[in-house]
Amino acid sequence: MIVLALFIAVASLYYTNRLANQLQEREVRNLELGAEALAQTAQPYFNPHLEQYEALKSYISSRKDLPADQKATFEAALEWGITMPPGEPLAYMRRVWEQSSKTVPAIVSDESMQYISHYANVEVDSTGLSEQQIQERLRNEIQKLDGRFKPIEVNISVVGFGTLKQFIHYGESKVIGDLRWFPFVQLAFVMLFFLVGYIGLSYLRRSEQSKMWVGMAKEAAHQLGTPTTSLMGWVELMRAGEMPPETERELADELEKDIHRLERVANRFSKIGSTVQLIPTSLGSAIQGVTNYMQRRIPQQGKRQIRLEVAVPPDLQAPLAPELFEWVLENLIKNAMDAMDKDKGWIRVVATEKERNIEIEVQDNGKGMDRKTQRRVFEPGFSTKKRGWGLGLSLARRIITENHRGKIWVHTSKLGEGTTFRILLPKPKER
Repeated sequence: MIVLALFIAVASLYYTNRLANQLQEREVRNLELGAEALAQTAQPYFNPHLEQYEALKSYISSRKDLPADQKATFEAALEWGITMPPGEPLAYMRRVWEQSSKTVPAIVSDESMQYISHYANVEVDSTGLSEQQIQERLRNEIQKLDGRFKPIEVNISVVGFGTLKQFIHYGESKVIGDLRWFPFVQLAFVMLFFLVGYIGLSYLRRSEQSKMWVGMAKEAAHQLGTPTTSLMGWVELMRAGEMPPETERELADELEKDIHRLERVANRFSKIGSTVQLIPTSLGSAIQGVTNYMQRRIPQQGKRQIRLEVAVPPDLQAPLAPELFEWVLENLIKNAMDAMDKDKGWIRVVATEKERNIEIEVQDNGKGMDRKTQRRVFEPGFSTKKRGWGLGLSLARRIITENHRGKIWVHTSKLGEGTTFRILLPKPKER
């Protein structure tokens, strides 16, 4: 999970940084194009004769022989010449340049970087500041901008004056800055998503474990209850008095069966959650042993008859942990018995050998399940029985998947027609 989050973060960071650099190059190119256009169009709008106009103005002012009205006319003409060219075209060109850099912080200065002609998208609080103080703050901003990006040089050729050199100092637009932060924000959301998911999964796991432990305790009481009750009955029979030798031998045989049953129960619970050794076992013998045990416990009352059938090839073998596998079959057959709602019902255990697996099916013609029940049937604690514990099928799935490296699922189920559980086990390795 952490590796996946890191991969997403690195990939997003790489792609976003690449996209930001491309946008940055585009913005710089727009600035350069705007600067070139400004340089080309501004050339005709510089007055190359300002010094001569000033000299003529001084000369006319010093002439005492000129009439006052004539002198006033000459001075007015010189004043008009000094103000040429008009400022509107240059102001228009400045607006054109500002549009080309409307999202990019930029400052235009002279070659000495002491005089700043104009700036755009630079946050400078000029409230209560003199022009000199504003210029000083802008020069400080220039140092910050030049620390990241090389300024763009603009050369404006003026006839009779030479070359006027200016510099455009620029920075990164807010859009690109936000874009560079995007992968980190995305990573934070991904980590938050994984954290919420981890907390949720942890809660579900703890809840599942809690249900599992409660169910295990109830299952242990159930598994131990039958042989314990039987032993108590035999003890009471022994206390009743002397018995014939035949009865004593029968009693000893039954006591031995109950002791073996208790031993199997203990072995089953000790192997849950531990590593078990799978040994090649005759599948027919294992299934037949379970069905014989369950056959004696099938209720046969009145018209209700349940037939238990087995179809397993006699030479079919599978790698099994016998005690655990028998437990799975007992649970499946017991569920099939509980689901039987017909007078004449049947339960079949069928095993066949496939190319890569051994397939085992437990079929019945009981009441079946709807889709919602099929999806939840293996959940710990879920049961359709009023006094069910919801542990049997959950343990069955764990035994098959974890201990036998196989699969178990509801193959088919229709309401009123019955259910088929299918188990796939790996075939034993050939020696």
